[in-house]
Amino acid sequence: MNSLQLLREQKAALEEEIARAVKEANEKKMALEAQIEKQRIQEILHGRAEVQKILIKYNLTIEEAISTAAPVVTKEGKVSGGVPVKGTSYLSEIRTYYNNAAK
Repeated sequence: MNSLQLLREQKAALEEEIARAVKEANEKKMALEAQIEKQRIQEILHGRAEVQKILIKYNLTIEEAISTAAPVVTKEGKVSGGVPVKGTSYLSEIRTYYNNAAK
């Protein structure tokens, strides 16, 4: 066997080894990505459950919980600021007042 043939066989063996390594690396990468996605979904579900507990605890609706600015009640009893929430009831306004006053 001449040296050229030997070099070609070594090259083919190395290419096969590289192809196997790349395939294994891609499989590991896909497995890790799947594991990351699964963990992300679990964290989202846990977060949703925690938010649901808070909503129930404080008797709030989603709209009330996500409003970005709570109304401020001055010493004179006037309400200023805040984002009006569609469907806000009088009871909800009272709750908001006392929750803000406690802070």
